[in-house]
Amino acid sequence: MEDVYASVEASVRRDGVRERIGFIGLGGMGGPMALNLMKAGYEMVLHNRTRRKAEELAAEGGGEVADTPGEVAGRCEVVITMLPNPSVPPGLF
Repeated sequence: MEDVYASVEASVRRDGVRERIGFIGLGGMGGPMALNLMKAGYEMVLHNRTRRKAEELAAEGGGEVADTPGEVAGRCEVVITMLPNPSVPPGLF
């Protein structure tokens, strides 16, 4: 885990503010990945088709929940998507 924590320091912008990461898709793979990032100290904005999953994960790891993928993108410098298949909602990208 030491490498993860070193990368947290690297995510601090020149103005001293850490970049906020957005995560869209919190299923079997996305949920654990987002939780690990929160545990490593990243500020996270989460979105999932099932809002309850995002709320539970945010409560566990200290993240924030967004209502739409667009809101995630608007609030974050970096956005990670972990979607179950290639057919994504229209307008997501």
